[in-house]
Amino acid sequence: MLGGSIGYVHVVPEDEKTHILSCAMGMDNVGVSPTQTKGVGSVKVANITYNGAWVMSSVLEGEEKRVFNTTTAPGVAWKTWTGKPTPYTWYQANLTAYEGQSYALELSTMWKGVAFVNGFNIGRYWMAPGVCSGACAPPIKNGHCYMQWDDCGKPTQTLYHVPSSVVSTTGPNLVTLFEETVDPGTVIDPSKVQLVSFSS
Repeated sequence: MLGGSIGYVHVVPEDEKTHILSCAMGMDNVGVSPTQTKGVGSVKVANITYNGAWVMSSVLEGEEKRVFNTTTAPGVAWKTWTGKPTPYTWYQANLTAYEGQSYALELSTMWKGVAFVNGFNIGRYWMAPGVCSGACAPPIKNGHCYMQWDDCGKPTQTLYHVPSSVVSTTGPNLVTLFEETVDPGTVIDPSKVQLVSFSS
């Protein structure tokens, strides 16, 4: 992959194609020029290099069709969740929000991707487990341990803030997730995603 990208490969035997999702991680801050590129340059399989011809799209089909938008999503043919996760998949549900002062999506049953609520992009999520190292959590001052590690091996974040102005408490809220990859050791379940409300 070029330009600091991360690539996920998915082979579809029935259409004899290899799909690669390239997640852009940004350009270098020095020497950026029109000749600097991102994405697939060549692929090596069993010591054979394949230079193309590659077909590339700068947007996902779901982004192009705006499947996360409340007005355009009904025009897309959606399938019912079967319990079998696949990479590069859009998931969608209408969730109810109860009256509260703040809201969040609870995404602990997903893995890695992007979330939308009523067409608003709330950002990327990733349930990678946190890593604890050593006997004490930082800061350690003069050899004194001020904090102990907590929840080692669990995701560092499972609640993702949703602005109150985006949430409807009088009707359904369209929640759309793009799951970009499936970790072999992780079981995802989009049916358990929740839109939660908090009050002080």
